[in-house]
Amino acid sequence: MGKILAPRGYEAEFLRHWYLIANRAEAVLYEGRLLNDFRILRRIENPKGRLSNLELLSDRAGRSFSSSRSGVRHGYEPKVSYHEEMARRFARRLADILDRAILAREYSDLVVMAEPHFLGLLNHYFSKRVRGIIKKEIPREWGQGSDARLQNYLKEKMANF
Repeated sequence: MGKILAPRGYEAEFLRHWYLIANRAEAVLYEGRLLNDFRILRRIENPKGRLSNLELLSDRAGRSFSSSRSGVRHGYEPKVSYHEEMARRFARRLADILDRAILAREYSDLVVMAEPHFLGLLNHYFSKRVRGIIKKEIPREWGQGSDARLQNYLKEKMANF
């Protein structure tokens, strides 16, 4: 009792709390303790995450003849929308950043808050190392709000944990 538990390989004095607040257009990493030394660590932008499919496409889809020799031409359709592909790439990029940081012992636990769909993409790309240190996941979009409001919201959500 009373002993601070840290992930394997960490000393108690190396506990560093990180908070990832993300959506498909941007992510902000915070570090510290809520309402104490909470501060922005890094902001990561994904400008293509704000664009629509029409803005992402440079031209019309390619065309091909039917394989049934009927001579009918069909347009190629991607299996995933370009907008979704940009979100997947950004989720993969964030997962890589977090994985490299955990290997460098830059943080010891993580709270992730993202819109529900993007949270699912992040979970798909997180390594086992990162998944193992996630303290809490909050499926919520966080719009433009002050850091103080964010801290209060996170503190409220973490109180039930």
